[in-house]
Parts: sequence; C-alpha cells; structure tokens
Amino acid sequence: MLMKCAFRGAVPRAAAAVVIVALAAGAGRAEDGPEYQRKAERLEQLRSEIDQIQSNLAADRRRQDKLQSELGELDSRIGRVAARTRQLNRRIEETRSRIEGLRRQRDQHQQRLSTHKDVLTRQILAAHTSGRQEYLRLVLNQEDPARLDRVLVYYEYLTRARAERIAGAVQQLRRLRVVEQSLNDELASLQALLDKRDAERDSLRAARNEREQVLARIDEAIAAKDQRLARLRADEQRLKSLVDQLQRALADIPEEALEREPFGQRKGRLDWPLAGELKARYGGNRGVGDMRWQGVVIGAPEGAEVHAVSHGRVVFSDWLRGVGMLIIIDHGGGYLTLYGHNQSLYKETGEWVQAGEVIATVGASGGQRGSGLYFEVRADGRPVDPMAWLGPRRSRS
Repeated sequence: MLMKCAFRGAVPRAAAAVVIVALAAGAGRAEDGPEYQRKAERLEQLRSEIDQIQSNLAADRRRQDKLQSELGELDSRIGRVAARTRQLNRRIEETRSRIEGLRRQRDQHQQRLSTHKDVLTRQILAAHTSGRQEYLRLVLNQEDPARLDRVLVYYEYLTRARAERIAGAVQQLRRLRVVEQSLNDELASLQALLDKRDAERDSLRAARNEREQVLARIDEAIAAKDQRLARLRADEQRLKSLVDQLQRALADIPEEALEREPFGQRKGRLDWPLAGELKARYGGNRGVGDMRWQGVVIGAPEGAEVHAVSHGRVVFSDWLRGVGMLIIIDHGGGYLTLYGHNQSLYKETGEWVQAGEVIATVGASGGQRGSGLYFEVRADGRPVDPMAWLGPRRSRS
C-alpha cells in the first residue's frame, strides 16, 4: 500500500522502468542469497503495482474522456432544447397577440351587429305600427303628385336602408362566426404550444440534472490540484490548437471586400457582447497554479443574448472541451473574437454576422457552475486584453 501511494499520480512508464532497473541492479549483487530472493519478489510485486497504476491511469483518462464526451452531448442537448423553448416562447407571444387582435375584431363585429339589430328593431316596430298596408295607404292619401313623388322616394330610401341593414347584419354575423372560429383555432394552437413548452422544460430540467451528475463525476475524477492544472493546460492548448488551425485555414480564404472600418481601427470602440458584471479579467489568476485568464468572463443570467462585437464571418460554431458551446468570428486582418460557455448557438460556421447581431445565448456549458460569457480577442492567434478593445459599457435596448 505504501508503494502504491508513493506512485499515485501520473507515473510515466520511463520512470517506472528506471525504478525497476535500479532494483534489479541491487538484486543482482547477491544472486544466491535470501536477500536476492526477497528483492526479486519485491521487484515482481513492484512490476505488478506499476502495471496496475498504469492501467488505472489509462482507465481514468478514458473515463474522463467519456465524461467530457457526455458533458459535450448534454451541453449540446441543453442548447437545442433551450433554443426550441425560446422559439416556442416567441410563437406563444405571437399567438397571444393574434388572439388579442381577434378578440378586438370579435368585439367590434358584435358591436356593429348589435347596432344593426337595434336599428332594424325600430324600423320593424315603426312599420308594424303603421299597419300592413303602409305603402298603399301612403299612395292613396296623397293628392299632390309632386308630394306623392317625394313620399315614394322617401319610402324607397327607407326600404333600401332597411334592406341594407339586414344585409349588414347578415354580413357582420358571418364575419363574427369566421372570427370566432379563428379565435377558437388560435386558442387551441396556444394550448398545444403551452403543452409542448412544458414538455421541453421538463426535458431541459432532466438534461440539467444529468449534467450536474456528470460534473460531479468529473470533479471527483480530477479532485487533485495538479490534475485540475493539467486539465486547464490541456484545455488551453486545445483552444490554441484550434485557433492555430483556423488561422492557417483562413490564410487561404480571401476576405470579403466591403466598405467597413477595419477591425484593427476600432480598438477601444467595440460594443460589449452583452451587459453584465465583469467576473474575471484578462491576465488574472485562475486559482490553479500559474494559470492566467486569456480573456474576460462577463456574468449574466442563462438565456441572455450574446451579440457580435463587430462584423465578421463565423469560422467555428460547436462544443469544445473547456469552453463549452463556442462561437469564433473572423474579423479579417488576423483578428478573431471568441464567445464561450454559451447555452445555444444561433449561427453556423460560414455565416456572416453584423455588429450587434445576436449570435448565441448565455449559458454554463463546458463544465461551469455559474452562467456567464467567456470572451476573448485574438490578434494573429495570440490573446490580447479585450478591455483594451471594448468601449464604455452601455445597456442594450
């Protein structure tokens, strides 16, 4: 057990070989005595223990890779569900707006129909009071031809107005039925959308619970400080490698010829990607070894909109270990901006974006416990202080 504890950690096979050779050399000086036998047995035990350590380390690496893979799948799943929920919320609001409009139309049609009914009621009562022979009596009671003509014209107007009222009432009734049917359809559609949103929210809660379990297992697997440091360094190297590959690929792609101010001339005037509290600054210690922040972390609630700080082309839009759901935008001239730990990504690789355009929503992907945006600016592949590029903070409308 003491020997196993001594070798707990990342023991390279070369170091193990050195230990074995040293013990074998010591054993060879008394090949025929009991000391030699004891050391030979200890050597065999050590070989077995080192093999077991190497096996455990390999299993840990495979397990961590599996956990990271699970985390990536869960982050992506959460992003998709959150995006669908967001879309459903928009559709629900649009449906509610249409319902309000239909209700106003229904009220207007009901009011007009009521007006038609009131006028017709008065006209019918007036006609009934004058008797069934109203028209004939009007004709016979007039001795002056000119007056008779006027009476006949008035009566025609009255009859026509009554007919128009009846036609208007029928038309309003038909429109009311159409509006009421549309209203019922929209109400049914709204209920279906609400049910679907509830199902998506249940799915989102389940995915977040699974994610918490995976994060707990990851934390358990890398409990030691040196393991966390190694993980952060590996994540940093992974991101650097990705940026380097993108830089090489972008070198062969011509930039879009547009009359816009070059990114390099906008230093100190870029809009912030979102409003929020600055949680970590460029160059600040990350709390593990000598690791430093290569960007800034802006705290914001999950679902808050992330905006492109300048015009550019999306060159990466996917999950990456360490930074989670990541978008990288190429602004030309060797400048890139990186937006990490997102919940949902709204832009695909190859798409062009405008300054201020929504590209993602804030999340906690990549193994984060709290929500926020990780933001970097890179010049020719090297991280630079984003605060030197961002202008004064102001709230977005």
